[in-house]
Amino acid sequence: KRQAFEKLSPDDQKIVQEVMSSVFTRLNQLNREDSESALKALEAQGIERIKTEKQERERWRKSVDTAMDTLLRDGLFEVNMMKRVDELLGNYRKTATAR
Repeated sequence: KRQAFEKLSPDDQKIVQEVMSSVFTRLNQLNREDSESALKALEAQGIERIKTEKQERERWRKSVDTAMDTLLRDGLFEVNMMKRVDELLGNYRKTATAR
């Protein structure tokens, strides 16, 4: 797929990048709206939202990081896959905090 993209002229590459950026921006917006709708549906069923303190969330993340390190060390997850997941999660967290 990357090879096909690289065969495009620089102008066409720019157009593809602009279009795909717009598409993913819209998809992110739709996903946020879907998540908000799902949350409202859960709340309507009596599920309560719990507000956690930043310190508590950080403690959870550290626990998850420790567990993931163990899983990687034991070979239960592929390192490249986890790097990609971390990258995607980091991107999500940046957009989630920007809301």
